[in-house]
Amino acid sequence: MFMQKDTGTASAAPHKAPPAEQYDEQFTLLDEAWRRLANVRYRIVVDDERVITGATNAKGKTERIKTDAASSLGLYTTGAIENE
Repeated sequence: MFMQKDTGTASAAPHKAPPAEQYDEQFTLLDEAWRRLANVRYRIVVDDERVITGATNAKGKTERIKTDAASSLGLYTTGAIENE
């Protein structure tokens, strides 16, 4: 299994004071042939404190994780969801 990391940043609306910088990450899970893996259960651990669980969507993507500062993210998979 392979993983791509999708990085983005939030932008401030015009004429407003810019918010504190926000970081966000999203992962895409891929097989050996680089096909996207849908319905794979995952767990993302943020800075060894917060845990986010879910399943990849039809495009193999996890939920987008947003933090207010640079953070350490650990991605763990637990296999495909059956009957979906």
